[in-house]
Amino acid sequence: MKSQQSITDKEPWLAVSLSTVFPGFGQIYAGKTSRGLLLIFITLILFGLNKWLILSPTGSVRLGTLLELGDYLLYIFNLFDAYRCTKKANSREFERLRKDGKDPWKAVFLTRIGPGLGHVYVARNGQEQWGFVILFLILVNGADALYSSAEFYQYLQVAIRLLAVCLFSYHAYLSTPTHREKYRRFILGICLTLLVLDLCSNIVRFSLREFIFDTHCITQYDHKSVPPALEIRDCVVEEKISYHFTNPKRGDIVVFRTTDEMNQNKWNSTDVLIKRIIGLPNEKVEVRDGLVYINDKPLNENYIAAEPDDQWGSKVIPDDTYLIFGNNRYRSVGGYSYDHHILVPRDNIIGKATKINWPPKRMGIIK
Repeated sequence: MKSQQSITDKEPWLAVSLSTVFPGFGQIYAGKTSRGLLLIFITLILFGLNKWLILSPTGSVRLGTLLELGDYLLYIFNLFDAYRCTKKANSREFERLRKDGKDPWKAVFLTRIGPGLGHVYVARNGQEQWGFVILFLILVNGADALYSSAEFYQYLQVAIRLLAVCLFSYHAYLSTPTHREKYRRFILGICLTLLVLDLCSNIVRFSLREFIFDTHCITQYDHKSVPPALEIRDCVVEEKISYHFTNPKRGDIVVFRTTDEMNQNKWNSTDVLIKRIIGLPNEKVEVRDGLVYINDKPLNENYIAAEPDDQWGSKVIPDDTYLIFGNNRYRSVGGYSYDHHILVPRDNIIGKATKINWPPKRMGIIK
């Protein structure tokens, strides 16, 4: 009977852990291959459609957000379904043995939620096991004191967390008094497999944010000179893919990293700002009588909140540099003054703000 169980019976909480990586993986492990492949297909379709609707110039942000919500609900359903499918296929005797004591794979699953939680679950006296939670927090947050780069720190945090999940999962399994010998020889390999799958999932996620799209929320400082259509706490879609193939155009509302000069002058309180491109590289720009002149021709700006009365003489924009103004210029820091505050190198421009995707009542295309 034991040999039969070792062949056919499977671990429901291992199925759940696999399904946390991607919907359908747990169902495939449980022997429900068709069901798992269907979940994978539906997840990919929902993901592709909602991102297309949000990024497409003519797509509906509301519909895209609803599909994204549907994707999250499907993910949660997939976790419960993976558990149910695996449990249903097991023998009654194995299920009785599995529930007789602490489940080691439940400890692994809890560790994936938060390293240290699995140890709290398996401990007879949980107080001493909180040390694992504290150790994890020290590992993740201690990196902040070693590295000043926010972007590198973000990647480092994820790497430390994934490694901690792998090691803590392995230890949590072995710490469970009722761990099954069937998996004892393979637990390290299974944890490493989950680590690789998690790494792949995060690489895809970071790649999408780095090269395809991201979101940017309007801060109090942003609001001093952003387009009038945007308000504090608006979250905008930051489309990046087009700028990998074409240069920014006049009138584009762009998200950009602040320059060293901006940071040294301390006129900004954030590393990223959002404004509109007015001048392109090598163009002659002049402001007089409240109008911007590009190569001696007045620029039609029907989007500014108020007509400023600033004036400055003719200047030529350097190579690979863009002149960026805010629309609310009467209250913009630096206003029209021609200095490094509003000259942004091409490499500092991250993406183009195209749509508002939060809050729900303000969703739509930015005009």
